[in-house]
Amino acid sequence: MKCSKHLSPAIRGADIDLVFQGAFFPLEESRLIFVTVGTQYPFDRLLGEVDAWAERSGERVVAQVGVSTKEYENLETVGFMPTEEFESFLGDADLVVSHAGMGTIIACALQGKPLIVLPRRHALGEHTDDHQLGTAARMAKFGLARVIDSTEELIPILNDRESVEAPSIGKEPSGEILESLREFAYRGSAKGRRKPGWILGIASQGGHWTQLQRLRAAFEPEDVQWITTQNASVSSVNQQNVGFVRDADLQRKFQLVILLIQVLWKILTIRPKVIVTTGAAPGWFAVVFGRIFGARSIWIDSIANSERLSISGQKARRWADEVWTQWPDRVEVATHSKRSVEFKGNIL
Repeated sequence: MKCSKHLSPAIRGADIDLVFQGAFFPLEESRLIFVTVGTQYPFDRLLGEVDAWAERSGERVVAQVGVSTKEYENLETVGFMPTEEFESFLGDADLVVSHAGMGTIIACALQGKPLIVLPRRHALGEHTDDHQLGTAARMAKFGLARVIDSTEELIPILNDRESVEAPSIGKEPSGEILESLREFAYRGSAKGRRKPGWILGIASQGGHWTQLQRLRAAFEPEDVQWITTQNASVSSVNQQNVGFVRDADLQRKFQLVILLIQVLWKILTIRPKVIVTTGAAPGWFAVVFGRIFGARSIWIDSIANSERLSISGQKARRWADEVWTQWPDRVEVATHSKRSVEFKGNIL
């Protein structure tokens, strides 16, 4: 990727020295804006506006630009950032600017970081649909983000960043979702009969994995084998109980075949009795193979799907034992071939 200002370890952290005319002068406490746009699709509409603002303001902006191939003269850019680095920059930032990705929204809420969200738009070629519009609107109602509809709204807020309130959520979800999930996972089991891997928790990286980890308090740690895709943060769980598979989606057919084989192998070797997933492709394959090999499974649709159940969630209604939505107005009754869609609370 070609960018004029690349991010390097030498410029990270709070104690940066500025070399000027042969002398070292410690910088005053710097202010950092962190921009993140995910890893699947470019979001040059947002990045370009922030780049133009950074040129005028002289503010330091670090941007995780994903698959964008454009040059940004005034941003310190990196395409793909390991999770630990991402969390480090998030911790250093005094303001975050992002698309409506649930992983970022939850991470900012947990760290109390003020967040500006510009949803991607399908009509502009920024995503495959407009689900981010609904996600952003609902997250704004929870007070988790300052949502804007256009880039024109961004500049005044960047110039007055103190007006963006810091969000906050608890370390664990409130309400019945944990209790209901625990009841499902341990239904009919006795502790003496359980073994490591009794429960398989599986989700792809990003928002899906973040949501699954919000639910881990429902399980005894020694009962769970976790599976996620490469580059996901696994610091919240026992790393000896974590396996990895390839990330894939419908746009990457060959990778999808590899993922299918990997998930099948995991199911055959772990032999879980219960499968819990928040999506996406790895969870879908796990639900299907779990049904074939006798495991009970539950599909918890991502909280990002506020307007309708995801495509994978709809398919899971034919295979999973239970399907949950995280929005009370998205419940559906069972049909002759599909499970009902129930609401048991959400991960917030």
